[in-house]
Amino acid sequence: MTYLLVPWVVSLVDAARSYSPGYYEPKDQTRQEYIVQHGLKPMPVVAPWQVALNIGLVFLLVILWVTLLAGRR
Repeated sequence: MTYLLVPWVVSLVDAARSYSPGYYEPKDQTRQEYIVQHGLKPMPVVAPWQVALNIGLVFLLVILWVTLLAGRR
């Protein structure tokens, strides 16, 4: 049984550690040609205040959730 599971687990760990395929993937060439033809689109810039607002909202949601769960007991 272990001779079946160990190679599978090792391949999962290797895949999670980094992207390094053991075989050629044709979609990589297609992706590269698409980027060359259409160019790279820049990622949208997120302002620091937006990140702080999102973190604050999540923090408030956690406080509300804990408060509501504590009220049920």
